Amino acid sequence: MSRVKGLSSRKEPTDGRLIPDSLLQAMPFGLCVVDEQFHVTFVNSAFLASCRKSDLAVTRGISLLTLLGDATLYRRFVDLAIESRISRSLALGTVELADAASFEVRCECRAGTGTFALTPSAAASSRVTSGHYLSDVVMNLPHGLSMYDADERLIVCNEQYIQAYALDGAVVKPGAHYADVLAHSIARGNQSGMSVKDYYRKRMNENRSGGPEKSHSLLWNGRAMQVTTRALADGGWVSLHEDVTEKLTADRRIAHLADHDSLTDLPNRNSFHREMSGLLARMRGNQNTAAILFMDLDHFKQVNDSLGHMVGDRLLCAVAKRLQGALGDHDLLVRLGGDEFVVLRSEACDSEAEQLARVLVHAVSQPFVIEEHVISVGLSVGIAIAPRDGATSDLLLRNADLALYHSKARGGASHSFYSPGLSKAKGSKRES
Repeated sequence: MSRVKGLSSRKEPTDGRLIPDSLLQAMPFGLCVVDEQFHVTFVNSAFLASCRKSDLAVTRGISLLTLLGDATLYRRFVDLAIESRISRSLALGTVELADAASFEVRCECRAGTGTFALTPSAAASSRVTSGHYLSDVVMNLPHGLSMYDADERLIVCNEQYIQAYALDGAVVKPGAHYADVLAHSIARGNQSGMSVKDYYRKRMNENRSGGPEKSHSLLWNGRAMQVTTRALADGGWVSLHEDVTEKLTADRRIAHLADHDSLTDLPNRNSFHREMSGLLARMRGNQNTAAILFMDLDHFKQVNDSLGHMVGDRLLCAVAKRLQGALGDHDLLVRLGGDEFVVLRSEACDSEAEQLARVLVHAVSQPFVIEEHVISVGLSVGIAIAPRDGATSDLLLRNADLALYHSKARGGASHSFYSPGLSKAKGSKRES
């Protein structure tokens, strides 16, 4: 009943050709439109904020140079506008500010834009100035955009929004209720695994919040959209829908590389310290112990010197695979660098650590075949037991390394436990 009442009491929906300036001011991205002489016909507060300008009232018709107050910044915008005019396409660039901050700019030499627009047509700029409408801008944005009123009815959306979500324009049109649009979107395969009710509740919480809200939607084709929403004073909201698939993939890759070795793809030193620190925290107050096995290869230097680093790298990958195959599902295998590896086994006593060391030494003792070369190396292991041999991950790793020196001194292909006396017996740098 509430939906019927809301529909009957509202104004007729906008037909998609006229868009109030007030809605464009609420867009969650910067927007500036100028005419052929680079006089401002429209600018919103987000654009001013990007340029480090106060959100003051701006008189339409002032020059862009006056608005920016920065000749270098002004020339950068003009260069992009000229590039767009000559190429008759979207010009993309990066703008650097005086404080070393930077942001990306999209410039289009027509009445449509992403972040910065050049509007060469006198008719277009006149419509912007006198009619307070920028429908062409919305329709030509490089991202999807949708606007809803306080009754949750669609005011306008652009073709980019329709295409990204594979929606039917006959269903998603001005006046459509938000819940129906979401139901239609899910029926098209978007936001897989989420019910219409749950998705509606989630999105409405974002739509009704005060400041800009960002969330992600999974599309039917596996791509990811970032939805940036800002509530309007009258109860409606405006959302920008940007395809961020490549960005999220790159972010995940960067995060993975921060915690993994680039050669073997094993967890790295950062991962070890984080896992070890967490394990030590969980072990406080109980009698559990954990084993740290610090390992490196015997005679690895000779492999590199005689067969080259490419063969050496392939050998390290083969060693990592063989070690992983000898470990349990809950053991953590880490490559520290070079030919150094560490195994962390939680809830392991001395005898279990010793048995594991024997298994690993035996696994690596079997010959490797790399590029038709039969290579034999050994494995030396130093063992530290937590928390007995150290209260921090750094100390435990240091003490396991001292035990490894002892194994090397005994001829390699063996294991040794850490004991306090080893710190005095440590000799010169061990050779691999």
